[in-house]
Amino acid sequence: MTDNYINMLKYANLRILGFILSVFWIVFIRDTPEKSKRISDEEKKYILDNIPIKDESTDSLKKTKIPWKGILTSVPVYAIIVVLFASDWAFLFMGTFVPTYLDDVFHFNSQNVSIHI
Repeated sequence: MTDNYINMLKYANLRILGFILSVFWIVFIRDTPEKSKRISDEEKKYILDNIPIKDESTDSLKKTKIPWKGILTSVPVYAIIVVLFASDWAFLFMGTFVPTYLDDVFHFNSQNVSIHI
């Protein structure tokens, strides 16, 4: 196979994926909660009650108060921060040092088996 043919297939797959996502969007997504048939009346009421209201006199949206104290004193928020830090650190460590380890210990050259796109 030539490189042009492989590139053509790669972009054809992206076009197919784009078409599938477009069909999904047209079938399931609506402009407003009132037009959606897939959410309950309780969900519609909750969404509509929590949408910022436009102030006609100033032509701006009513500001929603962010509960910073609740966010900054929340134990789950700190748990997420710790877990994300640890998983990112482990991922970067493995991605950085495993190729060196494989080369030094097993004399395994990662360039020979990598995929070049």
